[in-house]
Amino acid sequence: MTTREKNDYRVTRKAGPFVAGVRNPGTGKTLQLTEEGARYGVIAGELVPSDKWDEKLHGSAEDTEGDAPAAESGTETPKPAKGGRSKG
Repeated sequence: MTTREKNDYRVTRKAGPFVAGVRNPGTGKTLQLTEEGARYGVIAGELVPSDKWDEKLHGSAEDTEGDAPAAESGTETPKPAKGGRSKG
């Protein structure tokens, strides 16, 4: 039987926008998850148990400042191609 006790896991710089089913709070930030809930993230290198955290290996909170991709000046968002059925 698995325990439902939650433990602290820290998010690594490898994590995408979502980790363990929740929005990524940022590199080095802590999530409280069950062992079962964190399993995939740990295997993928997106989460590390807090007691095994190493900023040199996993990143630090400073790594994520300004994480949102900056829009390049002079570029437009491409519009989807028209297609499908014609009205008529």
